Amino acid sequence: MEISHESIKTKKAHYVPPFIFDVYDSDLDKGKQGKASKSDFLGRAFVPVDEIEFSTDDQILQPKWYPLRDSPGAPKEGEILASFCIAEENDYKFKRPANDTKLLEMVEFQDQEVSINVLGLRSLVSTGLVPVKKAFIQFNIASLIPPQWGGAVENIKTLPGAPGPNPTLNTLIDFKVPLPLKRLFSPVLSCQVFDQLFHGFSQP
Repeated sequence: MEISHESIKTKKAHYVPPFIFDVYDSDLDKGKQGKASKSDFLGRAFVPVDEIEFSTDDQILQPKWYPLRDSPGAPKEGEILASFCIAEENDYKFKRPANDTKLLEMVEFQDQEVSINVLGLRSLVSTGLVPVKKAFIQFNIASLIPPQWGGAVENIKTLPGAPGPNPTLNTLIDFKVPLPLKRLFSPVLSCQVFDQLFHGFSQP
C-alpha cells in the first residue's frame, strides 16, 4: 500500500490524460547487493479519468479494483486496487507527505482461524523428463497478509504421499492469520504443487 504524488499541467481535471499502471514482478539478486536482477511484465491498467471517482484534496476515497491486461482487448490477468485525488490548484500542498501516510492503518484486521481439508490431486503432468513421483502442495500463507508482516509467518506444506499423478492426500491444514474485515481488501491464497523427486529435491 503506497501513495504517490505526481504533477501535470492541465486546465481542468477532466483534461487529465488516462492513468496508466504498468505492473512488474521484480526478482532480487542477493549477489548484487539486493538490486533487482530482472523485472517481468505482469500487466497494464488503463484508467480513463472520466471512469473514476476522485477527491480534490487530502481525502482518501474508498479504492476500487481495476483490471490488468497484457495488451488492449486481452483477457484480464489480474487487478490493481487504487483510489485517486486530482488537485486542480497548481500550488496545492498536501497536508501530509505521501511517505508519511500509513494506509495499512486504515484497514481493520481480525485474527481468523482457517481450516483447509485437502483431499487430493488429479491429472498432474510432470514439467520435467521423469513422471510424477510424489506430489505435495505448498500453501503460501504470506500471500494473505501485507508484505510488512510477511516475515512473521511460514508457508505450510502437505507431506509427499502416494506416488503418481493422482495422489490422495486427505490432509487437514490449520493456521491462524489476520485478515481484513472488509471484503474489498480480501486477499487471495496462492498455492503451488511440487513433485518430490529424490533426496529432498523437488520441482514445480
